[in-house]
Amino acid sequence: MKCAIFGPPYSGKSTLFAAVGGHRPDPGSVGQEHHAVVKVPDPRLDFLTGLYQPKKTTHATLELLDLPGFSPNDAHGRDALTKALPWMRQCDVLIAVVRDFESDAVPAYRDRVDAQSDLAELLEELVYADLLTTTKR
Repeated sequence: MKCAIFGPPYSGKSTLFAAVGGHRPDPGSVGQEHHAVVKVPDPRLDFLTGLYQPKKTTHATLELLDLPGFSPNDAHGRDALTKALPWMRQCDVLIAVVRDFESDAVPAYRDRVDAQSDLAELLEELVYADLLTTTKR
């Protein structure tokens, strides 16, 4: 299953990617997509494999894609979203990550911490991108 992690800058996307994927992206590769493939452990499958002894056992996997943060408020952010859309459309699951924590070390998106507004804005941008695609067709 392919999963895309997206959201505003400094919202915790790469932290979630590192927690699930098992490794942190290089700090020098900020603004780039990161890929990871994670095997999903399933004790039921291991039990059945031991019971029936098949020639081949295939574990379920998650393909994670960590997209760079984008802000739809400026032209650069809209371009980043436009570049990320083809990747997002190939995925089975979209994981929107928004910030809901205060930190002096990381600047807040739009100088405020409001997760509900940020999520609504992300969803509106996705709907608008779909509308543009439909209009072009």
